[in-house]
Amino acid sequence: MANELLTTSAIIAKEIIVSLDSGTGTQKILGEVIEIGDISEPRQRIDVTPFSDAGTDTAYLYRKIIDGMYDEVLINITLNYPDATATFAYFSYNEINQLRISAVPVVREFNITYPDGAVFSFDGRIIQMTNRVALDAQIIFEIQIRVEGPITYTEA
Repeated sequence: MANELLTTSAIIAKEIIVSLDSGTGTQKILGEVIEIGDISEPRQRIDVTPFSDAGTDTAYLYRKIIDGMYDEVLINITLNYPDATATFAYFSYNEINQLRISAVPVVREFNITYPDGAVFSFDGRIIQMTNRVALDAQIIFEIQIRVEGPITYTEA
């Protein structure tokens, strides 16, 4: 692909871009997105219905459900490594792997930018990374990101 990044917040052609803070306050790209999992914050639903001694009180005839704690939020992303002619700043395999295996968890700001300019932003850390070679000899890697804070959405 002859894709070119214009700025750190621009879109490569019509692809979805996943970038994260390089540690110096600038965003670097992880790779060319092939597939991205759900971006959501599921919450537990808790039944807090009290029991009434009276048995006829209509306030106790319906279940009362409240929101509980957020469950662990994991986002799975499959990417292509950018080729050697890429003209944009991207993470190398070793840089990504160092973020994953660091003795101290490395939490960084992630941005998922869509072709229309909409952006999901969150703090998170890479907890899993696998590599494989596709049939077309393209090296593909999959990462799993643990979200470590609220997910914000900014419209284009």
